[in-house]
Amino acid sequence: MKSHLPASMESVQTSLGLRNGSAPAKTTPKDRRVHYVAGERQSAREINHAALVSSSLTYLLVATLENMFLGQGVLWQQIWNSIKQPNNQQYGQTPDSHPEISIQQMASDVRRHLTELPLSEIGQQVDSVVEGLQPGSTFDGTHTHPPKNTPSLQHHVSLGTLPPDDLVDSMVNIYFNQIHPWIPMLHQTTFRGLLSNPAGRVRVSTILHAIVSLCIRFSDDPRLQNAPELRTQYSTICRQTVILASMESFSVENLQAMTICAFDIIGSGRGPSAWSIVGSMSRTVEQLRLSTEEEETQSHQSRSKALIERVAFLPPAPTWAEVEERRRIFWNVFLMDRFCSICTGWNLSLTSADVTRRLPCEGAIWETGEPSQTPTPYFGISTRSHDREKDYLPATRETEDGQASLGGFAFCIEATESLSLVTSFFLQYRVDFKEVQEVQRWLMRFKQLDLRLVQWKFFLPEKWRKACQFNNDGNLDPNLVLAHIAHNTAVVLLHQGLAYPPAEWQSLPVRLPSASSAETCHVAADEVTTIAEQFLGHSNVLISPQFSFCLFVCGKMLLTHAAYYQSALTSSFDSVLSSLEEISRRWNGEQPPARANLASKFCSRLKKARIEGSGSVDIREAFAEKQDTIPSSRNADVSFRNTGLQRMSTSTEVTVPGALEGEIGINGTQTESPESISLAFPPLPLSFQMGNATHDSMFAAQAKAGNDMGEVVEFNEHSSYRSRLAVLKLNSAPTSAMDDLPRKLDAFGPAIQELMKLSGTPGLSLSVATKNQPVYHANYGFRDLQNRLKVTEETIFPVCSLAKGLSAAAMGILVDDGIASWEMLVKDATPSFHPNDTDLYNNTTLADLYSHRSGMSSCGNLVGGCEGNLLISKDDCMRVVNHQTLVPTNLGSFAYNSTAYDACDEGFKSLSGTPLDDFLQQHVFTELGLRRTFMRPPPSDADDVTKSYNALDDGTPWSIPRPKLGMDGIGCGSGRLRSCAADLIKVYTCFIQSFNHECHTGQTSTPGSPLKQVSAIMSPHVPMLSTERGEVSYGLGWARVQLPNTMGHIGLNGRLMPHGMPVIVKGVADELILYHQGTLPGALVVVILIPRTETVVLVMSNSLSLTDVPDWVSQMVLEEIMDIPIEDHTDFATYAKTSIAINLGWYDRIAQGLMQVQPQTIKPHRSLESYIGKYLDESRVFSVVVTAKEGVLFWAFQGMDSERYKLTHYDGDTFTWLQPRNDLSRRGRWVLGNDNDPLFWKIEFGVDERGSVKRVLWRHDPSLNLIVYSR
Repeated sequence: MKSHLPASMESVQTSLGLRNGSAPAKTTPKDRRVHYVAGERQSAREINHAALVSSSLTYLLVATLENMFLGQGVLWQQIWNSIKQPNNQQYGQTPDSHPEISIQQMASDVRRHLTELPLSEIGQQVDSVVEGLQPGSTFDGTHTHPPKNTPSLQHHVSLGTLPPDDLVDSMVNIYFNQIHPWIPMLHQTTFRGLLSNPAGRVRVSTILHAIVSLCIRFSDDPRLQNAPELRTQYSTICRQTVILASMESFSVENLQAMTICAFDIIGSGRGPSAWSIVGSMSRTVEQLRLSTEEEETQSHQSRSKALIERVAFLPPAPTWAEVEERRRIFWNVFLMDRFCSICTGWNLSLTSADVTRRLPCEGAIWETGEPSQTPTPYFGISTRSHDREKDYLPATRETEDGQASLGGFAFCIEATESLSLVTSFFLQYRVDFKEVQEVQRWLMRFKQLDLRLVQWKFFLPEKWRKACQFNNDGNLDPNLVLAHIAHNTAVVLLHQGLAYPPAEWQSLPVRLPSASSAETCHVAADEVTTIAEQFLGHSNVLISPQFSFCLFVCGKMLLTHAAYYQSALTSSFDSVLSSLEEISRRWNGEQPPARANLASKFCSRLKKARIEGSGSVDIREAFAEKQDTIPSSRNADVSFRNTGLQRMSTSTEVTVPGALEGEIGINGTQTESPESISLAFPPLPLSFQMGNATHDSMFAAQAKAGNDMGEVVEFNEHSSYRSRLAVLKLNSAPTSAMDDLPRKLDAFGPAIQELMKLSGTPGLSLSVATKNQPVYHANYGFRDLQNRLKVTEETIFPVCSLAKGLSAAAMGILVDDGIASWEMLVKDATPSFHPNDTDLYNNTTLADLYSHRSGMSSCGNLVGGCEGNLLISKDDCMRVVNHQTLVPTNLGSFAYNSTAYDACDEGFKSLSGTPLDDFLQQHVFTELGLRRTFMRPPPSDADDVTKSYNALDDGTPWSIPRPKLGMDGIGCGSGRLRSCAADLIKVYTCFIQSFNHECHTGQTSTPGSPLKQVSAIMSPHVPMLSTERGEVSYGLGWARVQLPNTMGHIGLNGRLMPHGMPVIVKGVADELILYHQGTLPGALVVVILIPRTETVVLVMSNSLSLTDVPDWVSQMVLEEIMDIPIEDHTDFATYAKTSIAINLGWYDRIAQGLMQVQPQTIKPHRSLESYIGKYLDESRVFSVVVTAKEGVLFWAFQGMDSERYKLTHYDGDTFTWLQPRNDLSRRGRWVLGNDNDPLFWKIEFGVDERGSVKRVLWRHDPSLNLIVYSR
């Protein structure tokens, strides 16, 4: 296969002596310029007639190849008519003589005719064809040769010719600096390595031609400074070389070269050439099997066989870097296919029927050449057709796995697909607005797309959430910038049809959210202009055509907004024009522009639209090439305040056509696309293609209609795009409250921030979801106060006792599989459970432990110490459990006991053969697509993990070490969970949906859910409170309450409120709520589930604060969701301040309690040294070590220096170890646990009959007698 074509037709003719009919002349090696694929030179004498004729015709075809895309038959007829003679009629006829003749037949006739000519006539025939194809010439059967009048050039550029290697290499540098960031498909290290040797340059010669065709205009090489014609010739000839080579053969390199040329053609505003080239590329990637993963192809072939296998052009890629390179080639072609479809309204070429591709990895990973440990996820794309009966969107990523490996390029692909879907799935959907059902379906499509756009932004990782985010080398990622711009442009295109409805919609049976959609459009357009300004100000690269398109769409929307609301045009419009002018300047390089490019065309049309005012609101009129017969008197400063939108159409059945309208005339050689089919004619929404009314007139019409609108299809207004995440109409939900919820929750912002300030809470995350759809998310404050790192949806928090529900869910899977039962005795589940108390051993069931009704004593205060320390190891855990005693008053009653869950964990491991954390990871977390959820401390290199804080008395957050719970396996099922809002919303949505399904069907499992036995887990197993208001109970890892009632019984606030928690949601009857809370040093969390509406409320904070802020915030949100009238709202701010005051009085209360018994002895009974020693509890696991230093006695849990506390003499052999609250907070100790009992802070040394100190007596659990610790 040839990689280089003959240097030029003229040189071939001269070297063979065919000029002016002369015989072949003797040639010298210098004249032999015919190259073959190996790069070897061969003598001209070895070239046969067929090769020569083929080469000459090839040159002729290339000169008009771009026009050939628009009509190959016309071209071949012209070639044939230009070379045939009257005596050669048998080889062809006039163009009209045989209209049924095929293109292949005409091409074959031309080749056969030239092959049979004598050598002396070939040169004359070739001259005839060359001259006949010059611009302005015509072709017919009596064509004559016009005189040659072409000015000579200093250097003659021939087909296949490249500039000198050093000049090419300099343009390669330009390419990688300026172009490569937008179309990242060349592995730079590999490509530069190929350029270092001749054979490698031959292999990538087509790519080099493409690079030269695009980058030569940016070169400042002195050899090109005074030769603009030479730049133009090189650009044209190199592009033609690429196109021809790509049409002749399939190869990865040819496809890469075509991609570069297509990028150039699109940006230069020459539409038809780009459309046909991109269409060809789209077909080629499928033929080369670049549209599927190699692993998928091999897997499919290994499973099934066909009688006829398709031709395979490419062998498997030898390296991972090349695998990724091929993947990126596909995605670049995909982006161009989508862009051309968006701009023309044509069908997609690449659809889900043919594509199974993973997203490209982050560029930095690819540059290293080493694959990421986590492969990138697959990405779902749209189908070719948009069946009216299929009102659903394609899935995005199948799972969230692998998102850590994604980069800006992948997110740009996702955003562009969303932009394409807005056009194909919504704007091109034909609607009869007289039919209510059709309008409903149309609006459902709108809501699906709106939700997709919201979720894309919602689930972006933190480091990709900001568009203009500088990377490690101080640069901006162009593809990340384009992703955000494309995303916001999709928002504009989706909403503007509803934001600025036509006059005909005044009487529609639908109420549209015009005001909120208009605000959404304006906010999105402002964000696009801001991002564009920032990017252009910090980066000097050439700008992608899609960037210009997005600016144009936003500029047009700003014009329409001003006209519709009769307001002044904002400064954002001027920013759009300035950005487009700068993009146009960069596109032309330092050379004077030969013609308008895409950005300049967009800019000129926007300027014209502004000048023409109201008459330009129809987008097609703004693009029209015709000039007004009467010159307009308007100027560029026209005000839109008194401008109305013109009525353009009265049709009620509408669609958005493509921009190509009318027939395309071809007159001679077409070097630039007709303006009527330029890419500056994108299809736009209904509001720009129908008659529009001003906002005031629409409002007046609706007011006049009053109640005469009949049955109205409800489509409630929702808040702006920045404040909302998504608002969907839910049949079973209180829609008016839910639709307006984001605005109401935004109004809580100041109150939430005030609570955080008073309580010492640095960071807080609030999320609301309904029916598996995010409704609201807000981040407050910082996850890292010192470094000012903000909380995000991806921030990992310790979520403490929320783990209990997951622990019970894991056991539920075993129960459903018949491996266990809730009434199974714990001793039967695990042999290691053998408590000393026979009642506990013989009667305790799994359900007893999970529901906190076993009556077993707790050692919770012995597990966690200061600075996040774990005081009991996993190996010793069951020994401690087995030494717990039965508390008769607690048997069968609710007594919160985290220690019991360690026994559950051990039983689970014995029954399943797998530790609880590994089981949850495999059977729950992976199934739900959780990426940032752990039952162990997150990896040390994990990003976006919150720091932990305890609040001091003055509300100052004090940084403490993160909780170490879970490092040694202990506390796994009771409080070891760590996760983020994005993941937990998925978990609790699954819980609530499974609960509802099981309750409605009577089954114990739910299709598509990994959770089992959820109805049993969430059923009441033990009362928590005795109340006349309704149920307050506990299930298995979940609390239940029937509203109106009190909540917050498990968290910090329940211990702070002396008269109990407030009754909330007054006026609502029998609303079941499921919830749980978590409390640890450095964290407070709460989750609320509303089964009736399948709503989840999740609030997390990173501080053990002076009041439980997540608890108060969640109850505030709950009352808003329940649509409680404002006059009935609970005064949570007052309750919160009350609880803070009670917390701050903790030290004085304990001190007063200790002083109730007046000490009788001022000094200890014996010397301090007599108390020194190590004392162990009955299990011989937990110890206290007493030491003395400088006349002061200390004791330390487990002998750890960080757990050492000063002992203060109280009376006789009794000491106290009470510390000021601030000191305990700084040390990261849990305040307001069992330590709320004064006896917790008092210890007594016991002596034997000889007076020797032998033991320490300490009551660490208020339900127990004194615990003996012996030497």
